Parts: sequence; structure tokens; C-alpha cells
Amino acid sequence: MTLWMCLVSFAFAAELPEVELGWHGATGWITTRPPAGEHVAPEAPVTAELRIGEQRVVIDASGLDLQEGLRLALPPGVSSVEGALSMSLCEDGGTTCRLVNVGFDLPISGWRGRARQPGVALDADAASPPMFAVEGAVEAAFARARSDERLVLLDFSAVWCPPCNLLAAEVLHDPEDAEALAPFVVAVVDVDAPWSWALKDRYAVGAYPTLIVTDVDGVVIDRLEGYPGEEAFEAWLTKVQAGMLPLDQLAEKGPTMSPEEAATAALRLVRANRADEAKALLPPGLTSADALLTRLALSPDEATLTQLCVLAPERVYEYAFAALDLGELSAEGAATLRATLLAGVARLPPAQGADLLYVLGVMAPTDQQPALFGAAAALLESNLSGDIAVDRGHYGFLADLWISAGQVDHGLALLQQAAAAYPEEFTFHHALSGQLLTLGRLPEALAEAERAVTTGYGDNRLRAEKRRAEILVALGRKDEAKAHLDAAISAAERPAEGVKVRTTRYLKELETYRAGL
Repeated sequence: MTLWMCLVSFAFAAELPEVELGWHGATGWITTRPPAGEHVAPEAPVTAELRIGEQRVVIDASGLDLQEGLRLALPPGVSSVEGALSMSLCEDGGTTCRLVNVGFDLPISGWRGRARQPGVALDADAASPPMFAVEGAVEAAFARARSDERLVLLDFSAVWCPPCNLLAAEVLHDPEDAEALAPFVVAVVDVDAPWSWALKDRYAVGAYPTLIVTDVDGVVIDRLEGYPGEEAFEAWLTKVQAGMLPLDQLAEKGPTMSPEEAATAALRLVRANRADEAKALLPPGLTSADALLTRLALSPDEATLTQLCVLAPERVYEYAFAALDLGELSAEGAATLRATLLAGVARLPPAQGADLLYVLGVMAPTDQQPALFGAAAALLESNLSGDIAVDRGHYGFLADLWISAGQVDHGLALLQQAAAAYPEEFTFHHALSGQLLTLGRLPEALAEAERAVTTGYGDNRLRAEKRRAEILVALGRKDEAKAHLDAAISAAERPAEGVKVRTTRYLKELETYRAGL
């Protein structure tokens, strides 16, 4: 081991990955063995800076490349490979990742062999968002997919987004789901970062998470907005990779489809925000579940909702939230929906059951709401693993439920626990500031809002700035609010004209709020 490596070695070495060098003649390869309970994020960037004899080599790759082995050319007589690796390690079945930089100096002896040693820390580990790609990684994902003849799975995600975090914990970070993801090259796009604007505009992304599967040329095969749970998500992946028609071909193939096939195609289109195409493809009068779900999405009405309750109660999770857009239902319609929701609570996984209880709570008379929200919270909390890295996607909603149920201290304690676990992240500071503002606890709300601003970036920084200004105004400190808003508006990056992304809306909200002060 060289002297510079000795100087930076410290007690955390046991928590770092091992580095392994294999060689056969003039060919070598470098892989790593992460600590127990962690894995190299497959789509995150990896950088290797190497000295091979007299040569200096820099390799920019991905976690998947590292898992499979970074290939090296070994000149004759070389006796070692020395260098540094930068990679993202993520918890198995969790959402927490860390950027790790390790050094190594591995000897080569003989024509063929392997050498392995613990990686040596080069600097302190840094927290990183859950498996986000960096600028340029999406292009690399398409290149990899073309080379491997695989599909591309783009996950438009946010660090603060609960279903995004559930998807990361239950699928993307779970080694048991590696087989389901194998047909895809995955790139998780950080929707708060300005570099994501062009991609969000190209694929018309406005909800998170949005999952888009494309071929190697970027042609969209299918898209999914929201995370429907692990089982449904993996079923969707299976259908996509089994050869379903790309969205652009559905209208063309419509005349050759059976009515049931056309209804399924129409449902795909309406869920991809292509309402006009879905309407044209939907067979009139058909009452299959897919046809009714499409009709409900195109033109919500109580009659269609009631038909779904009767004909497709097993799919209640797909239409439950549509009930909230219909306003007050008739007594008969409300009773039918209530019975279907309650049956779903008993049948579905606890997290989805809690969602259905929430819908029941929103629809219920005011005096019945706390009990239903409390039941939803109790059901959801009973299903938590106890590991905040796994459960974090539930914390925001769970806190809302407890507070709505009247258990304010318990709800705030959950958010405070999460904020303490992720002190350098916007997510829970922002959530806490909102709850405390609503409760009128303004000094505490301001402290959390300041932390959200400090840890925020991109789009979420704009949201944090508005929240801070609202709290300052409530405290009677309007001039401070104006000054902060002026600075934020002046410093903000702005999308080009015609680029349709949320950033424009957030900036407009800031400017409108500032103009009203």
C-alpha cells in the first residue's frame, strides 16, 4: 500500500467495499464487493482513476459496468494496478445511498489470477439522493441499452416524493427484484435538477414518479404515472418487456383489435395523457373493466364509478381516488362505493388499504373523519418495518393521517424523527414547516423552513423559499420575506421559452406572491 493511502486510512474501512482485480494475460477487470446489506447502484455513475505501470487511465462508467467488471488492458511486465474508485452504495431494500471514494493498490503475479483487498477511504462518505442519475447519465443509459439490446426505463423521481421513495425501496434497491429489472437499463432522473428540463419537456412529464419505457431510439413503448405497489409495478414491467405495442402504434392498429383489446389500448393511452387518442379508440358501449376505467378517466361520473364497483371490485385501487373528483355522491352511489372500499381494505396490502381508508375519510361527514384517518394511520403504521430507510416513503402521509386524526404530537414526532435521520435533505424539513405553520407554531415552522431552504436545490428550493416567505409574513416580518423572495427570483435558473416544466409554475407562484406583498 502506498504512503498516501496509509495517511487516509481510518476506522471506517470495514464499512467500505472490497476491491477485486482479476487478470488473464493482457486483460484485466476490476469489480467490488460491497459491505453486507448494500449494493452498487447500477445506473449511478462510477469513475475509476488508475495507474497501470506507467500508464494513467480514467474510466467513466456505471454501477452496472462495475458489477460486471471494468475491463483493463494490461501491458507486459506490469506488477500492480493502483488507483481510486468513486461509486454510489445503496441500502438493500432501502432508499439511502452514499457516495463512496476508495483507494486500492492490487498486485499482479503470474499469467492468471485474482487479488482482493478492502478499499481504503480517500475522504468522508457523502450522502446522495436515492439512485439519481447525473447529467449525461441518461445518454449513457441509451448507449448501454443499445449495446446490450435492452429497453430503457426512465424513472422521473424526486427525493421528497413519497411514492418515488417507495418505488426505490421496494423495487430499485431490492436485490430480490434484480430479475424483474434485468431487461431494462434504468436511469432515475432527478426532476428537481435543471438538467432534467429537456427530458421532462420531451416526455411531457408533470407528475412524479413517471416511469417511461423506451426502445434504444427513445420511442416510448409505455408509461406509468404513480407507483401502484410492488406487485402491480412488476406486472407492468413484465407486460412491457414481453413485446407490447408502442403507444404511437396503438391508434394505427386499432381497426385490427377486438373490442376488449381496443379498450385495453385506450386505457394505456389515457394513462399516458393522450386523451384524444384514447377517446377515438374506445369502443362505445363496452362495459369491460378497462373500458369503464378509460371512460372514468375521460369523463368522470357517478354512473361509471358505480358500474366499476359492481363489475370490477377487485380493481378498486385503480379508481378509488377518482371518487374524490366527483363531489358529493348520491346516497346509493356513496353506499356502493363505501362497501367496495371497505372490502378492498380487508383484501389489499396494508399500505393500499390505508389509502382506501383515507378516501373513505375524505368522503365522510366531518365528525367521522378523525376515526377513519386514525384507522388508516394505525393500519399503515402496523406495516412499517421499523427501518426508516425502508419506511421513509410512508412518513409524510402517515404524519398527515395522525395529525388529521387529532394525534398531532405523534404525527409531528414522526416527521421530526425523519428530519433528524436526513438532516441534509429538504424533504422532512419542508413537511415539518408546513405542518407547524398550519398549527400556528410559527417560530418552529420558520426554523424548519430555513433548513429546507438551506438543503433545497432546483425546484424544491423554490418551494422552500415560498414557504419561508409565508411564515415570515405570518410573523409580521414582511420586509424580510420580500428580500428573500427578490433574491430567490433573481438567482433562479429559468427554462427556455416553450419548455413545459414545473419550474415555470413555481417561479410564477413566487412572483405572484411577491407582487401581492
